[in-house]
Amino acid sequence: MLSAAFTALTSLICANVAVARMSHMSPLQRSHSSVLSPEIPERGPSHVPSSPGCGADIGWPLYNSTINVTTTVGVHERSYLVHIPKDYDHTVAHPVVLSFHGYGKTAGHQEVASQLSEPNNTINGVPIIAAYPQGLQGIGRSGDGSDGKYSWQAAAYALPNASDIEFTHTILNDLSANLCIDTTRVYATGNSNGGGFVSGLSVRSKPQSSSFLAQTNKLACEPRTNVRFAAFGIASGAIYPDAEPDDDCKPQRKVPVLIAHGTDDDVVPYKGEHIDDPDWASPNIDDFATGWATRNGFGADAHQDSGMLPNTTMWVWGEDGDAGQVKRFKIEGMHHQWPSTVVSLDKRHKVAPFNLTGLELLPFFERYALPL
Repeated sequence: MLSAAFTALTSLICANVAVARMSHMSPLQRSHSSVLSPEIPERGPSHVPSSPGCGADIGWPLYNSTINVTTTVGVHERSYLVHIPKDYDHTVAHPVVLSFHGYGKTAGHQEVASQLSEPNNTINGVPIIAAYPQGLQGIGRSGDGSDGKYSWQAAAYALPNASDIEFTHTILNDLSANLCIDTTRVYATGNSNGGGFVSGLSVRSKPQSSSFLAQTNKLACEPRTNVRFAAFGIASGAIYPDAEPDDDCKPQRKVPVLIAHGTDDDVVPYKGEHIDDPDWASPNIDDFATGWATRNGFGADAHQDSGMLPNTTMWVWGEDGDAGQVKRFKIEGMHHQWPSTVVSLDKRHKVAPFNLTGLELLPFFERYALPL
């Protein structure tokens, strides 16, 4: 089980997690045995924001590659990929980005699509460690699992007892124990259903049935959960009702959010989809972004407009580095995808007019570190 000291650090109630088990994969994803997480001291004003994995070359020694980690959360065996950069230094605290795949996709697909494992990706001048969680097969739109696909608890088609938020905390605990990470520079991003889940991480994931863990709602909405993430990015987010913020959520902090969405998205329409079944309705992306801005203390119309990127209009609430800055990218002609100019990254061979990760997402993350 996870050490009780993790509870002291984050004030979270974490799932009982078994020692991570590793399975051999391809040479690119060679596995290494995970170790139990040592105790983490409380972070005070003078505490260096580094993890227990700093200073000792142990745990996961394979650098410049991606490894597969398996663990148990609740009743489910879970897995995630971790990319360790070629310039990894176990004496330097590295930023961490968690990136969640879309509906029916995999962690491996998200690694390629997001481009977060590409060389020379840095935050604050330090190479990033990227982790790609794998979702569980959900119950599907039918509700009986016959059409279920890999998904996250931000939509009605997800597995109700997946404990995805607990899984997220488990990943952070594992990374902290085995690698040298900067605990003030941890970020979350996601595509499609993964983007909707990230929205839920930063605000709220509303229970869709009584079998949903009751504490999920509480943890995602309180500052003791937000303390683990400095900023969030959402690409072509599937923002169903379970991923939307509501009046009951009071995170007690301003949450920096970047939102990118295409006008030709035929899966999650930019202007929203209002249908009879409330589980599948989605908001207008402009309204969704405005909601974030007002939650962070800005006036709904207090955004600056920018057209510096090709075929893209950007609304920005707040200045760069402001704790509650919200950026909304409206990308003309882009489909349901991670924004990239690389043709092969989208199954339909669609491209965006710019690369989100290097040009906007990582620079946005770089401006924020905990505590905000």
